[in-house]
Amino acid sequence: MQRPSAPILHVAVLMLGLLAVPLGVLLWRQVFETLPPDELAALRIVHRQLATEFVEQEDPHDLLVKAIQGMVRAVDRHGDFIVKDDVADFEARELEGTYEGIGILLVENVTPITVQCPLANSPAERAGVQVGDRILAADGVELTDVAAADAVTRAAAALRGPAGSKVTLRIARGETPPFEVTIDRDHVPQAKVKWARLLDADQRLGYVHVASFQRGVGDEFLAAVHSLGDEAGGALDGLVIDLRQNGGGMLTEAVRIANAFVESGRIVTLHKRGVEVERHDALPERCLWPKLPLVVLVNHNTASASEVLTGALQDHERAAVVGTRTYGKASVQSIFSFRDREFRLKLTTARYSTPKGRDIDGEGGVAPPANPHVRNGNGGIAPDVTAELAATAAERVHGALRASEVPAVYRAAVAELSKVLAFTPARPAAVDDDPQLAAALATLRERVASTHGR
Repeated sequence: MQRPSAPILHVAVLMLGLLAVPLGVLLWRQVFETLPPDELAALRIVHRQLATEFVEQEDPHDLLVKAIQGMVRAVDRHGDFIVKDDVADFEARELEGTYEGIGILLVENVTPITVQCPLANSPAERAGVQVGDRILAADGVELTDVAAADAVTRAAAALRGPAGSKVTLRIARGETPPFEVTIDRDHVPQAKVKWARLLDADQRLGYVHVASFQRGVGDEFLAAVHSLGDEAGGALDGLVIDLRQNGGGMLTEAVRIANAFVESGRIVTLHKRGVEVERHDALPERCLWPKLPLVVLVNHNTASASEVLTGALQDHERAAVVGTRTYGKASVQSIFSFRDREFRLKLTTARYSTPKGRDIDGEGGVAPPANPHVRNGNGGIAPDVTAELAATAAERVHGALRASEVPAVYRAAVAELSKVLAFTPARPAAVDDDPQLAAALATLRERVASTHGR
């Protein structure tokens, strides 16, 4: 395989083995290194022997792909080599937070397969799919004989497909005769900001769960906080930012959200091979709520870009951190594309430190170092207030965080459908059922009282 020589796109990513964020563009940088001749000869010999002598027949092209992937993964657990056929799906899923399909929520464990609701601005909504529609067939494949437990899995397999392709559904609606509707599949956005609501309307205390830091989450988050302020009567008096189960995403999105609460100073610093290469400082004009009392809710799966936001708010003493120690991923991945080549290469290219110089990399450690400027080999961000979840509660709470939120326009209709089909629509974890959220709310009330001098 010819060695690519001209990288034309360089995108830095912060994620739990995933997600990406623009860091810069490298144009026409030539790489003149030559492969060591002995190792290159060995590669050719081993490739030939595997292709001709291995007990199972292997495709020669696939062997080389596996060799490249093995080389990358051997030195970089967060790195990867993405082949041409997987690039579109990789970029849509990891950068944009989308999947390819028609965009509907289905009722679990019910047959015939029943639509809970279409997602907002989805292909299904544009095609006129409605709450309670029953899907009898997809592209001529009957779905009426599917067991209830397998209904959603079978339907998902039939309905998903490449953007731009079509799927024809036979639908039953109410008492009308079944009819067919053809839907153009597309990239369907997954919610990045979820479950925004007032935890205490009287005290005007809000809550927002940020599920990921993919492109556009900053706009969604700021809109959600403004909307909660309007709902509270003009402005919030306190806010819980829930980053539990958030594996990270785009650095720029985390910086933008941090800047909404931090008026000046450092937000994050990037280091490459021990040398500082990039600083992100707060811009005063982008700070919207410089004094709003905050709590950041975290757990062991709060990682990467989520830790950038958590570390910035904690170091600037803008938020109390509640929950359990975070994951501890302070590495930055870059996605490279190459001139006249259709693959992508993801590599760890830098590390980051918090405003106070903390390197939180270490994944699953137990204690921070005494000196915050010394590299933290144990990893993660320690909460200011520790709050645990028992295993049964964690399963329930994490399931609620993962669940797809019913768009507001369909909630009344879905509530009626749930009475008929005896299912429970997805809903956020309640304070009474979520000890970590209860601790976060109690901590927020304390911060509000302290701010107001009460």
